[in-house]
Amino acid sequence: MRELLPVLLKSWSLIFQVAPAQAVALVGFVFLAGIAPTLAIWFTAQAIDRLTLASPGSAVPYALAWVGAMALKAILDPWSTVLQTSLSQQLARRFQISTIEKATSLPGLYAFEDPKFHDRLATLTEGASYRPSQLLLFSVYGLELFFNVVSSLFLLGRVLWWAPVLLLLAGIPRAFAIFRLEDTVWEATTGSAPHLRRQRYYLRVATENETAPEVRVFEVGPLLIRKYLRAFNQGARKVLEAQKRLAAYTSGFTLLDVSAAGLVFIVAAGWASMGSVTPGDLAVVAQVLLGLQTNLFNLSYNAGLVYENLHYMRDYFRFLEYQDPLTGASGSPTLSEIRFENASFTYPGGGEALKGVSFTLRPGEKLAIVGENGAGKTTLVKLLLRFYDPTEGRILVSGRDLRDLDPKAWRRKIAALFQNFGRYWFNLAENVAFADAGRSEVRDRVAKSLREAGAEGLLEKVGGWDRELGKPLGGAELSGGEWQRVALARALFKDAELLILDEPTASLDPLMEYELYRRFAEMAQGKTVLFITHRLGSVRVADRILVLDRGRIVEEGSHEELLRRGGLYARLWRVQAEQYDQADEASRE
Repeated sequence: MRELLPVLLKSWSLIFQVAPAQAVALVGFVFLAGIAPTLAIWFTAQAIDRLTLASPGSAVPYALAWVGAMALKAILDPWSTVLQTSLSQQLARRFQISTIEKATSLPGLYAFEDPKFHDRLATLTEGASYRPSQLLLFSVYGLELFFNVVSSLFLLGRVLWWAPVLLLLAGIPRAFAIFRLEDTVWEATTGSAPHLRRQRYYLRVATENETAPEVRVFEVGPLLIRKYLRAFNQGARKVLEAQKRLAAYTSGFTLLDVSAAGLVFIVAAGWASMGSVTPGDLAVVAQVLLGLQTNLFNLSYNAGLVYENLHYMRDYFRFLEYQDPLTGASGSPTLSEIRFENASFTYPGGGEALKGVSFTLRPGEKLAIVGENGAGKTTLVKLLLRFYDPTEGRILVSGRDLRDLDPKAWRRKIAALFQNFGRYWFNLAENVAFADAGRSEVRDRVAKSLREAGAEGLLEKVGGWDRELGKPLGGAELSGGEWQRVALARALFKDAELLILDEPTASLDPLMEYELYRRFAEMAQGKTVLFITHRLGSVRVADRILVLDRGRIVEEGSHEELLRRGGLYARLWRVQAEQYDQADEASRE
């Protein structure tokens, strides 16, 4: 509980940072709304006492004051709601933007290989739209209740000095139980994160365009429903059981509160019958107790809800404080020679993907790294892009260890086309140029990159620069090959010194693959290029070929040299040769 107090202060500090004027106004409104009912009770008591003293006229000012107090609350409540809505919107925006900023600013991929990180991220993203709003709502309502309870206890203490002490003591066990059990509720909520990720996955499989054909052909729907229900029930059961325990404990302790309130009223009624307190004082006790029981319960329960949301806030602040293992001291050097020296890599919690890899990539060279699926080709690219650091050995860039370079500065020199490239529901210019797409002069460069990638007809097909791509948002749909050409245009647009093509033709037929490599060889003159592929038909454009097998480099040479050796490359080539001969014939026709 103590560890969440700084989280509460930090959370409210964040609220005041987001909209300071609105936050101050809201607290002021809540204070006035909280004490207004207590003032109305006091005005009521004064009016009753004036009537019992046979002075009817003197009760009117207190009646008017009562009206004023209730009118004040009636006027403030809707404007408090407006302020809460505005603050909630700004908080939700701040949380979601900061989550995007943090997730995209992590230089490496270590976190994304960690299931616990994904669980935490799932909890944060799921709650980003409502958890900050709930914290604000419950905190504001709690403040109003607090001001009301304090002013009511003060008014009650003027009649029976010991009554506030008794009522507070009676409410402590329930409040303590709520705080303790809210820990259990939050643990159940976070414990259901893996089940929540499964639910999202099953929903995605059922609704996404890519999986829709197989879902229908193989009638996957019933299986998805069974698996979704199993994940839903496993996650929901934990939360429901925790909520039941919370309800059972709070119901039991409520009887203690009612008993204390009953004792106070009985004593007050007895004293009133003896003339020790006035009729107005008895009215104060009656009205305060009626409201106080509800407000004390709501205050403790509301505090528990604030406490629950503080767990979310704690995880949110921890997420923002997460430090990626990758670091870099300075900018990147002039790109010349890149050398792998006995580099090995093991994924966190996985097997060894690369074992003692050594080779040199020279400036302006076109180097192909080939091998069967699972040979370690993509892992090698991830090390070169410095998504990870080698677990053994090192990578030198112009003689400097890649670990000593700033990852972002290093990647500015590189453009890459991945096998699993992004299909962004942006317009065509934004898909190619991203942040630079807003500048009108950039469109000529985008059009040039599209032409170089063999996608010059796409602009007319999609209906102009402003038409978004992707059916889910009502945009134009592209074929797999067209999406790939857009991704290639994206790599060419960057005009980087080093181009990496990681399985760039996986969704193209052999003829399209052949043409793409041939054109790319012409476009990449003067640049350093790294081809990664398991399809060998087009690597003949490379100056040199490395053959990777089970994480090790087993062969090196030109296409002709490797064929003469009769090793792994030659065997793979013979298996694939027929379809590439057909591609050659088609290109000559």
